[in-house]
Amino acid sequence: MEDNRSVVNVIYPEKPFILDPPDVLPSYLPSVADTNIPSDCGAFIAKEWTLSLQIDVGIIYNGSRAVEGTYVGLLEKMYPLKKHFAVGPTISNKFVPSHSKSDQNARHECITWLDNQEKDSVIFVSFGTTVSLPETVMHELATGLEKSGHTFMWVIRQADKGDIFIDGDNQEAVEVKKLLPEGFFERVGDRGMVVSGEWVPQLEILGHLSVGGFMTHCGWGSLTESMTMGVPILGAISNLSY
Repeated sequence: MEDNRSVVNVIYPEKPFILDPPDVLPSYLPSVADTNIPSDCGAFIAKEWTLSLQIDVGIIYNGSRAVEGTYVGLLEKMYPLKKHFAVGPTISNKFVPSHSKSDQNARHECITWLDNQEKDSVIFVSFGTTVSLPETVMHELATGLEKSGHTFMWVIRQADKGDIFIDGDNQEAVEVKKLLPEGFFERVGDRGMVVSGEWVPQLEILGHLSVGGFMTHCGWGSLTESMTMGVPILGAISNLSY
């Protein structure tokens, strides 16, 4: 397998900017050398790319130069004949959760729970919709949240239970209580809220005054939303299964 560093050096013999030390891609990243793209798919991508070079005059990015300016600058050097516009993030930074009594029935129960917490007291824990957490990681995370002594909201989606089944044939997911340490809910009590297997209004949660931190898998959408809402991020990407 070809080393990632040699691939980068071939594409960019003179790097336009210095990567973070040690100035190489991490060795554990998969190489692109063995990537197998079907010929018809590759031809389609090449045709689309060639066409775009002929007819468009610029590219709009859902990003911010304040955060991604280095990479937007790289694209400007790679494609100097085009204009590059960073107009994101395309979510409102004036988002304010509704607290009016008239819409109480329409609000998710987790928002009502947050209303009863102190300002900046809650750590919000969510790993997106596609990350699958092994049972050992679920236990470690639950233990950490319990021993931290902090108030938390933990969203456990179906993907988190993706590799833990009662029966591999019928793919029935184990109940959340069986995935976590015995007695976890009793010991945590009202200090923690666990939401399982359902959609939650993440942007509204991050915009809530009681949320003081976000433990995330560092997906682009989650990072963008968290930065927009001004919520500190605790990245938890190690040993997660995609």
